Amino acid sequence: MPDRPFQDPTSGEFIMAKPNLTMDGRTADSPDNAQGTYFFMFNDSGTYFLRKLPSVDPGTALTPDVLIDRARMAKVKVSDRRSLTTATFTARPASPNGSAKAF
Repeated sequence: MPDRPFQDPTSGEFIMAKPNLTMDGRTADSPDNAQGTYFFMFNDSGTYFLRKLPSVDPGTALTPDVLIDRARMAKVKVSDRRSLTTATFTARPASPNGSAKAF
C-alpha cells in the first residue's frame, strides 16, 4: 500500500514523486514512523540539543556556508560536560561463531 495516492483526488492529476522535492526531514525516524524525533549531540565541548529549524526558502541555495550557519543555529548548549550520564558501556568480545559471549 503506498504512503500517498498516485493521483490528486480533487483534480485527477498524477502526483508522482513531486511532493518529495520540498519535504523537510530529519536524519532518523521514530520506531513507528509516526512520532517526532529529537536529537542530542555529545561533544568534548559539551552536550547540545539539536533543535529543528524552520525551512529555508525553496529558492535558497544550500551552499556550505548556509549549511554551516544552520548547523550553528540548531545547536543549543545544555551542559558544559560531555555527557549527562554516569553509565559506562563495555563491548563484549564475540565468540568464534560470531555471537556475543554471555558473561
